[in-house]
Amino acid sequence: MTRQKVREIAKVAVVSILSIGLFSTALMGVNNWAFARAVNSTHSFPLPTEAVEIAEDLLPEGFVIPEFTINLSPWQRYQEISAQAMAMEDAAQIGAEYIWAVFGTCIDGMHVEMQFSDWDWHTRTLWQGQVYQSEQALIDQHARDEAIREALTHDPDADISIYGHHEPTLYSFMIDAVTGARVDISYNNPSSARAMFSMSADDAMASRRAMTESGVWEMDIYAQMAFVDLSNEQLEAYAQTAVELAQRHFNNSAVEDVQFSHLSIGPDFGGDLTALVLTGIVFTATDDTGREAHVRIPAGTPFFNSVSISTQHNDFIPGRDGGIG
Repeated sequence: MTRQKVREIAKVAVVSILSIGLFSTALMGVNNWAFARAVNSTHSFPLPTEAVEIAEDLLPEGFVIPEFTINLSPWQRYQEISAQAMAMEDAAQIGAEYIWAVFGTCIDGMHVEMQFSDWDWHTRTLWQGQVYQSEQALIDQHARDEAIREALTHDPDADISIYGHHEPTLYSFMIDAVTGARVDISYNNPSSARAMFSMSADDAMASRRAMTESGVWEMDIYAQMAFVDLSNEQLEAYAQTAVELAQRHFNNSAVEDVQFSHLSIGPDFGGDLTALVLTGIVFTATDDTGREAHVRIPAGTPFFNSVSISTQHNDFIPGRDGGIG
């Protein structure tokens, strides 16, 4: 396994990053939203008319260059890294800045596993990074993954909970492999991921039955909101958070519109697995270049606090395998 220390600022042109202090202005206008009373209608949140300040191409405010270990994913053997792609170390450094800018977390002392991707259905090549608490956490996870793979190969109904807790990636990021432009980022709550991957087959079936019997999948959005006791005012507050996160992602452009997409409802992994709770709310934010970001805001019990921001879908080639259209 290749291991290297990352100690320098990337020598490529780093994508500009907004300091957290700039986001309050963008949120001031997300008020007085009237929830449209029509099923399947689009619910748009008004944004301020004044221009949003865009930062220059600088390191994030308060960012301290971290030291972390890094290795190339073992899956990379199936795909050649393009000569045009930036170095793995530079991509990992940009990912560290991306994580700081969006979540305010320094990954000093952590471990990053990198993988280059050149998909036929995608308009750009990508560097993907998975951030673990430590290199040992990654090694342990690889061993568990292999044991689970072997078990399921011999018995698709095997109870994988016997292989212990899943140690999830804390952060994931995806950037353009040539320019460093931000594509996707997520934070994964370790507690919820461990619970989900430790669920027995019987518990999983009981949870699925509860979802089916509740009829929540067939409900319209208003019935779903009532089912999980979500008010219009709460939804508006989540929209404000979506705007803030989207602007941190769209660091070199301004968010112009944010629309409610759908609710995520699922088992209460922190308690009764047959009890259904609101686990997340998804919004679509559009910037002034027309790119859309799907922003998932955690909701419900404090047990769920995983966050994701994705713009990868903007780069799918219509009609190609893996793409849309």
